Amino acid sequence: MKKYIFGVALLSAALLTGCSLDENSKSQFSEGEAFKNSTLTYVNSVANVYSAIGDGLYGNTDCVHTLQEFMSDATMLPGRQGDWVDGGKWQNMFLHNFESSVDTYANVWNHLFKIIGLCNTSIDKLTPFLEEHPDYKAYVSELRALRAIYYYNAMDLFAQVPVVTSSKQSTSDVKQSNRSDVFQFVTSELEAALPDLGDGHCQNTGEYYGRVTKAVAYMCLAKCAINAPVYTIDDTSASSYQAVVGTDLSKQATASETLGQAVSDKGKTIMMTSRSTLSDANKRRPEAVFEAIYRDLYATYHTCLSSDSRSGEPKWMKRLQIIDSTTISLFSNLLFKGVGRHPKTGKKKGGIKVHTVIHANEGVPSDIKFTSAATNDSFMLKPTTLSKGDIMAMDRAYIDYEKLEEMTLKGVIYVTKMKKNLKYRVLNDTMYQTPNGLMEVRIQHVSFTKHLKEKEIIHYSRIVTYVDEKKKKLIPLLTNDMDSDPSEIIDIYRKRWEIELLFKQMKQNFPLKYFYGESANAIKIQIWVTLIANFLLMLMQKGLTRSWSFSGLATMVRITLMYYVDFYSLFNYPEKDWEAYLNEKAESPPEPSLFD
Repeated sequence: MKKYIFGVALLSAALLTGCSLDENSKSQFSEGEAFKNSTLTYVNSVANVYSAIGDGLYGNTDCVHTLQEFMSDATMLPGRQGDWVDGGKWQNMFLHNFESSVDTYANVWNHLFKIIGLCNTSIDKLTPFLEEHPDYKAYVSELRALRAIYYYNAMDLFAQVPVVTSSKQSTSDVKQSNRSDVFQFVTSELEAALPDLGDGHCQNTGEYYGRVTKAVAYMCLAKCAINAPVYTIDDTSASSYQAVVGTDLSKQATASETLGQAVSDKGKTIMMTSRSTLSDANKRRPEAVFEAIYRDLYATYHTCLSSDSRSGEPKWMKRLQIIDSTTISLFSNLLFKGVGRHPKTGKKKGGIKVHTVIHANEGVPSDIKFTSAATNDSFMLKPTTLSKGDIMAMDRAYIDYEKLEEMTLKGVIYVTKMKKNLKYRVLNDTMYQTPNGLMEVRIQHVSFTKHLKEKEIIHYSRIVTYVDEKKKKLIPLLTNDMDSDPSEIIDIYRKRWEIELLFKQMKQNFPLKYFYGESANAIKIQIWVTLIANFLLMLMQKGLTRSWSFSGLATMVRITLMYYVDFYSLFNYPEKDWEAYLNEKAESPPEPSLFD
């Protein structure tokens, strides 16, 4: 036995002394070689960090997305018998039971700080080259932004985490940071990196695919802004969070200052919400943010919706504006004073009136105002906003002699429907008949008089009365256009129906019967969101070569909204994948049967 032990020891000694453990890899190259040009530098300092991310953010059961979803009310997992319970892992996350048996917490923590550590290492390696290669600053900024995004996730999930900014920092010097300090670090790093980040879209294939760009940084800053009141709490007790949830944070200077520092794009600051529920959030969110989004969309893309004059439209079509309003019934008369009463209960009905102006050749609202349903429509008619040569088609609710005279003096043409109770003086009366002796059109030149305290207004106009053969009734139209052919005046008024079709389209495809909030702000926000969705769908419909009805397109977009697909490819050729599958099946050789 002793000889055997001695022999093994001798053999081990021989093996250890007979070979060297030092590596001499033939593929090894120096750090200078790795960073000798911009391509190699990016590959060995930035790209290698991206490749290490893998499915740590999304894609497996132990990723950041798992904790974010299962620890909130965003995801629910049905329980099943047998081993589907996974030892109570999912229930513990959902119930916020932080037990050591749930390895997801440690796995996510390790992934977050693994990427943060790789970012630090790459930044430290690139820094010495910045003086000689100033263009490498963009690589450092991209790494700083990626590191900030990972710190955002660490702050969001674990609150008080250590902030480490260098791979050379000693472990003994690493200290736990307050959540507010992490918040300030994340926002300041993103803001500092923004000027050097790419302008491309990271979802598109090409140079910026999957990379941190300006849009990604703004997205993270927006998340910081929305949740700033929570991220700046250093007291982690439940009572502290409860105090924030139950407080109107928009009145707290510190929260507003933090928010203002966090994100600002094009001069419009994203405001924070005080609760996770949509109703309470919309109560405090300013509707002006959504109004600004719609008006920016219109200013940028309204020309894309304009019809071409060569398509057979009359010349006056581009000058024609249409004004009207639609009333949306509400649950209460307290917020917006309604008109009429409920037929069963007799209670006064509430309602919000959406006053709208559209250009006839565009079909989308160019100006919108909200009032209570009891407000008279004529307030929306503002001659000062119109230019010489404009044409305004409107309903009889907008008749106001003073405003009509002001439009005439500015050279603006109007066409509206006559009210029955209008008093006027007939200056000239001419009736045109068909060859059969029936009335075709009647033209009357008239004057209206309005007595004011300071002056007397006399307005001259023309009444064009025509026969509506479908309704079998006479339709009198009022206009200040004394020269155009009566058929043209009739066509202009008929175009007023375009705005009625717009209201019908919106109410059918975006039912505004149920609101996600009971405040005036929440109601206005929901209407603005509806207007934005309607505008985007009409813009997308205009860009398609395949013919789609608006309702059909809205339904399909609603179904595919959460899928990552190319919109124009899908809706221009929806059968493409199915046809490719059929062709593949037709070309494939027949499968042998069991008895071949």
